[in-house]
Amino acid sequence: MATLQTDIVVTGKESTNLAVFPRISFQHIGKWLAHALIVVVCFIAIFFLHELSHAAIVLAFGGRVIAINVLGVQWFPFFRYTPQYGYGGYVAWLIAPDSLRTHLIVVAGSMGTLLIAFCASISLNTFRPRGLIRTALIAFSFYIADSLFHIVPVLHVPSNAAPPWVRSFSEAYFALVDLGVPGQYYIVLVFLSTAVILGLLVLSLIRTRSIP
Repeated sequence: MATLQTDIVVTGKESTNLAVFPRISFQHIGKWLAHALIVVVCFIAIFFLHELSHAAIVLAFGGRVIAINVLGVQWFPFFRYTPQYGYGGYVAWLIAPDSLRTHLIVVAGSMGTLLIAFCASISLNTFRPRGLIRTALIAFSFYIADSLFHIVPVLHVPSNAAPPWVRSFSEAYFALVDLGVPGQYYIVLVFLSTAVILGLLVLSLIRTRSIP
C-alpha cells in the first residue's frame, strides 16, 4: 500500500513538472525566427523612415533631394559606401531660402517616426491583427523611442549652452526652439505621446488575450 501511494505521488510530481516546464517544440522554431526577423527588419527600418520623413517634406515643399545616407551607406542618388559620414543618417536637399520650411523639414524626421508609432498602436486596437503583422505593428509602435532618444541630451542642458553635437542630435527640439516654440512643450509632447502609445499597446495585448 505504501509503495502504491509513493508511485502515485511521484507520478503527480512528474505531471506538475511537465506543466511548469513544458518541452520545447522544435516545430515552432521557424515561427519564432520569423517573428525575430520581423523585429530586426523593423528596427533597421527606423533609420530609413526617419530620413525618408525629411525627404518627403522636402519634396512636399517643392525642394529637391540631393542625397540620402543611412547607416554609413549612400542610397540616393546612387549606392556607395560612405563611412566617413558616420553610421547614423542624413538627407541633403536644395530648397528656396525659407527659414520656416527649413526648420519644418528638420522637425519632420522625428515627427515622421512618431506618427508611424501612433498609427501602428491604433491599428493594433482597431484591426486586432495576428501573426507577423501583429509583431510588425508592435515593433512600429516602439518607434516612439526615436523621439525619446533624441531629447535625452537636452533634458539637463540649457538650449543656449548646448554644444554643436547636441544641436545636431536633438534636431527637432532645436528646430522648434529656433521657431519660437518653448523646448519644454516639445518634451512634454514626446512624454505624453509615449504614455498614450504604451497605453494603447497594453490595451491591445489585453484585448488579444480576451479573444476566444
